Amino acid sequence: MKCVVSITASSVLAFVAFAADPPKEDATKDDVKKLQGTWQVIKWVNDCEKPAPAEELKGFTFEFKGDKVSLRSDMDPIAKPAKYTLNATKNPKFFDFQMEGTNPLPPLAPGIYKLDGDELSICLVAVTESDKASIRPTEFKPSKNNVLFVLKRVKKK
Repeated sequence: MKCVVSITASSVLAFVAFAADPPKEDATKDDVKKLQGTWQVIKWVNDCEKPAPAEELKGFTFEFKGDKVSLRSDMDPIAKPAKYTLNATKNPKFFDFQMEGTNPLPPLAPGIYKLDGDELSICLVAVTESDKASIRPTEFKPSKNNVLFVLKRVKKK
């Protein structure tokens, strides 16, 4: 059986339009835009692999503004500023977290993120002062080396 391929200008244009991916940096910029605003932590599992009690989650938020994120909680109302960077071209997507100020922690906590509508999951390396090398998580699963946050977007009133 012979296969006949008919190429027309319109079929080539349609193929090019379908096959062309948007520039990779656009995907990251889109995700940065989607993160803007306040997110309520609904689940937090630390490196002890135990979920935080509900009372610790009350008022625990991440507020994204540009390339900065502020962490707040009712237990410690002073915002903890940090810088974050995304790479939406990776699978899973990369989320790198860097605390600001005079923090004795390592400069960077590598992680991954998943954005699904109004739910955001972030899994980060559990940083301590003694960390020398941090290996980026590959799945959204807490461990002795990783912490997991699951957040819901706070709707504007």
